[in-house]
Amino acid sequence: MKLQAAGLRSTSTRLSILKVLEADSQRWIEGEAIFRELIARGTTISLATVYRALKDLDHRGVLLREWRVGASGGKAVYRLSSHDLQDRKGA
Repeated sequence: MKLQAAGLRSTSTRLSILKVLEADSQRWIEGEAIFRELIARGTTISLATVYRALKDLDHRGVLLREWRVGASGGKAVYRLSSHDLQDRKGA
C-alpha cells in the first residue's frame, strides 16, 4: 500500500522509516531500534517523532503492530504489512 493510497503524505520521516523496515522486512522491529537505525543513517529525528509516524502508519494499514511481552515488560514491534511488501516488491 502506497502512502498516498493510505491517505498519508509522503514525508521524509515516513519514507525513512519505511526504508528501515524494508531493509529487514521479515523481522519485527521495535520503535527504539528503528530510531537508532535512523540516527545511524544520519537522520536528525526524535524518538517521539518516530513513534508518532509509526502510529500513523499503523492506523492506516501500512504497518503491522504487535505487542510482545518479555522479561523487561511489554513493547510494541512493527513490520510492513504483507500487502505493502507485495506492492514494494512489484514496484
